[in-house]
Amino acid sequence: MIIFLIFLTACSEKIVYVKEQVPTDFLECENLDMDRNMKTNGDFALFVIDSVSAYKDCKAKLKAIRDFVEGDK
Repeated sequence: MIIFLIFLTACSEKIVYVKEQVPTDFLECENLDMDRNMKTNGDFALFVIDSVSAYKDCKAKLKAIRDFVEGDK
């Protein structure tokens, strides 16, 4: 009888899985205007600087998402 009561008690607990949501701020990278009019070397240099900034933004957000997801393990 005691074993039966222990079995019923153990089965009454429910396991609830909660899906973690990645914050929406991390799902969009910095916008980079690819249709620029690059007539001078200065225009090209500004494009390169903006490209590096957008790359670093995406890289940082991907790392944050990876850390967020791997933190659950």
